[in-house]
Amino acid sequence: MSQQKQYLRWTTQENQRLKFAVNVFKNNNKQANWEEIQVQFPNHTIQQLKSQYSNIKNAKPTLYHTWSEVDETILYLCVINYGQDWKTISQAYFPNVSESSLKSKYHKYCKQRVFIHEVFKMLNTDDPAVTTVSDQILQDAQRHLEIFDNRVKLLLGLPLDPPDDYDRRMGVDKLDLIEHNNAVILSKQYDILKLQKNMYAELNRRNLKKVQKGTQ
Repeated sequence: MSQQKQYLRWTTQENQRLKFAVNVFKNNNKQANWEEIQVQFPNHTIQQLKSQYSNIKNAKPTLYHTWSEVDETILYLCVINYGQDWKTISQAYFPNVSESSLKSKYHKYCKQRVFIHEVFKMLNTDDPAVTTVSDQILQDAQRHLEIFDNRVKLLLGLPLDPPDDYDRRMGVDKLDLIEHNNAVILSKQYDILKLQKNMYAELNRRNLKKVQKGTQ
């Protein structure tokens, strides 16, 4: 008789992976193939997986959610991959957030991300117009670039920098489907090393200007 798997506390990331696996691994009757799903979770029994999935599926969404920068980034990537399919996004990544809250948050947040990629284009082409970008948008673009630095390195098989909150949430040794697609886009559209170099050059220029202004 096989030894029963020990109980392990489920993390938010594992809950997301479980929901994704249930949607992907189907048998001929289009039902969840728990044998294949269990291969993805070797430390859990099939019964534990079924029980946890039932808990996630029946979780009551809330209208209120304290959004972190990591949450906002994941929501942004979800829309890139799934469009504004709030039901799918809620089920796969935000099981405790209502669809209306996801929609509202995204429409408040998406304009900022559009500006960020405009900044990336300027930095990638040495466009002097980057000097006209506000400090706040430039700082947001810097953080966005820092978040995806390790993700692109994972894609390219390069050594990683120390993990941050985003790495720990999404997994320090693998890419989720949504961020894999985004990392491919970033690595094809931009020269990441050049982006970083020009980003810090512009930040240093602004900091130097502030220091000079303060000494006058």
